Amino acid sequence: MSPIIEIDNLQVKYKDHIALDIRERVTFHRGECIGVLGNNGAGKTTFINACIGGVPYSGKISTPLSFQDMAVHLQENTYISAVSIQSLIETILETSLENNIKLRELIELFSFQGCLKKRFKHLSGGEKQKLTLILVMMQEKELIFFDEITSGLDFLTRQELVGIIKEWYKDSQATCFFVSHYYDELENFTDTIMILDKGRLVDYGKTKELFKKYCGHSTITMNLRGEESLSLVTLDNKRSQKEGWHTICSETKEQTTSILEQLIDKEIEYRVSYLNLEAIYTKALEARREPNEKR
Repeated sequence: MSPIIEIDNLQVKYKDHIALDIRERVTFHRGECIGVLGNNGAGKTTFINACIGGVPYSGKISTPLSFQDMAVHLQENTYISAVSIQSLIETILETSLENNIKLRELIELFSFQGCLKKRFKHLSGGEKQKLTLILVMMQEKELIFFDEITSGLDFLTRQELVGIIKEWYKDSQATCFFVSHYYDELENFTDTIMILDKGRLVDYGKTKELFKKYCGHSTITMNLRGEESLSLVTLDNKRSQKEGWHTICSETKEQTTSILEQLIDKEIEYRVSYLNLEAIYTKALEARREPNEKR
């Protein structure tokens, strides 16, 4: 795959605050679907804005593309309510619904027909996201940024939108960046991830390779009902303990099998994952911490 964006020593400052400081050289390739992970303030949206020329920066961003070859779905989008949604779409895209087969296909894919006569102010949160997705996806750009497109939506709506995007781009050579706080979305959509923390790059690479690096063979999440169950496995590598649930990383297939046999024998509820983005993110941040931060 050929490079589509290369960054080197990228820094974005807002007065005295350094919002983004990626000192490493990172190359993104054509056709990749890249998930961008990080807490609020990690620099995810700042990174997107730098790539599309939305903020001044120092360092290097190299791409063979012009800004006209890029499209972006921002976290919040507002449109006028003076005209119908159909008129809005046709005006922005400079086409007509009647004569554009692809537009009709996309509207049908999103089950958006019932919104065409509405005004923007009357759309629900999910319908507003669908509108912007239609406008972005219709452009068929080579590089697309999706920034928190499902924030605040219910689980079923989130799954629906991500499924449509995945289907639309499955045979495309477009490069997609996908920012989301929902790890399950990224697991189903991305093949590469970039982890940011406090504006710095924690790690970047193929998802399966990073899972092997930080988690080993699998992760096992179990509902330990009492302290007597703790002897089942070594929980030194536990990731979380919420309401009795513990997640551990299993290094080998044999270790996974042994743990599962014990859990089944004890009738303990569990889940196994072979691609757990939340675990990758958490373990990568733990590995990056200085020794005094771990105490």
